[in-house]
Amino acid sequence: MSKPAAPPPTTTHLCAQRATLLASIDELKASLGRIDEQLIALGAGRYADDSGQHVFTVVAASLGSPGKVTFALTAEHETLARELAGDAFPDLFARLVTYEPKDGFADRCDVVLTPAKARKLIDLCTVIGKPTSAKAAHVRG
Repeated sequence: MSKPAAPPPTTTHLCAQRATLLASIDELKASLGRIDEQLIALGAGRYADDSGQHVFTVVAASLGSPGKVTFALTAEHETLARELAGDAFPDLFARLVTYEPKDGFADRCDVVLTPAKARKLIDLCTVIGKPTSAKAAHVRG
């Protein structure tokens, strides 16, 4: 004789199971966080278990650079920048979604433009105090 099929779980049973699983996940996340803190305290590098099958990399924190001078060209200033740069525009800017000054922008302006146009174009694109994003130390793998 065959065994009768089990009745479908009730909503209260499903909710209880879900709550139990969520609590387990929270406990596991907390344990993982404590282990990551201990690995981070060891410093940047690669760490493995005895088998070498489980390798984790600790990535060191990086600091932002508040006060760093960078250059940017907004869409509203593109026409003026094109006028100032003239034929040198493609040598000074890389086309992305908008234009971004290339590496060495300020030095190159001084070479390919008149001093007055170079000064105006550099002023137009200068962004002071734009911090680069800092990243916290973390474990990968």
